[in-house]
Amino acid sequence: MAASSPGQGPLLVFVIDPETGTHDFLRKHLPESSVKIGRSASAKEGYETIKRVRPQVVFLSVDMPNGMATCNRIKREAELKGTTVALVAASWDAKMKALHQNLPTCADHYLDGPIGVDVLSWPIFQPHSGAPAPRQAAPNQAAPPQRQAPPQRQGPPQRQ
Repeated sequence: MAASSPGQGPLLVFVIDPETGTHDFLRKHLPESSVKIGRSASAKEGYETIKRVRPQVVFLSVDMPNGMATCNRIKREAELKGTTVALVAASWDAKMKALHQNLPTCADHYLDGPIGVDVLSWPIFQPHSGAPAPRQAAPNQAAPPQRQAPPQRQGPPQRQ
């Protein structure tokens, strides 16, 4: 999927996080003309909203109650198949993260919070068919990397 293209409407992004940092960052750096961003402060309300709205991308805080469980629910929901889920944590518990990455309902991305300009280079946020490019970072911030692949979830260590 790419940012909006003719006839498809805007890319829908939803943030589930009691803090506003991820939502505010995305609103600042992604073009309003091709990306619509919603937010919920609770996992329960956020899950109900995304079932109704069906965004293409969900940023979900694991630093709130039921964060990982909400990811599991999203990934099990047939109507939400294909939704990209990025889990965001201020500090990851390495064991819990590794366990979650091995579940069939694992997230597509595991990010250290606060998120930064690197997410702007994900293919889903790249312009397509004339859609505007993401807004550039302010001069005092690092510019987004060019054509960098999105962060990939890491699997268990390879056995030799």
